[in-house]
Amino acid sequence: MFTTATFKFLDELASNNDWTWFEANKLRYEAVMREPAQDLLRRWGWYWRSLHRTSGRISAT
Repeated sequence: MFTTATFKFLDELASNNDWTWFEANKLRYEAVMREPAQDLLRRWGWYWRSLHRTSGRISAT
């Protein structure tokens, strides 16, 4: 789940957008950005597949 720590990280990244800062904050990135994003995609994928199985077909319109 994204938290206030996620948005704090993004604010700091915007002010320090360089490789040295990122390397020093990589563990933070993994904890507050990468893991929550992966969790969201896993959940979204499960939900999307369940919709597809239920309806048999999902239209873009």
